[in-house]
Amino acid sequence: MTSTSKRQAVIPRRRYARSTKSVAVCAHLWPDVMQLIRQHAEQHQLTQSGAVHDALRRYFNLPIIE
Repeated sequence: MTSTSKRQAVIPRRRYARSTKSVAVCAHLWPDVMQLIRQHAEQHQLTQSGAVHDALRRYFNLPIIE
């Protein structure tokens, strides 16, 4: 199996829609938090950034973007 075929076998992650009003935020996360973000991303087939966004929306009871 070549590296190209390995990439094609990976299920693409969903991304949240981007908006011109969005703001980029950088944060340093503890390893246990990062592990939970990765698990959330896997469970919902999201990118890690999307998983953080989704977790924050859920925490603040904002509507989930489908």
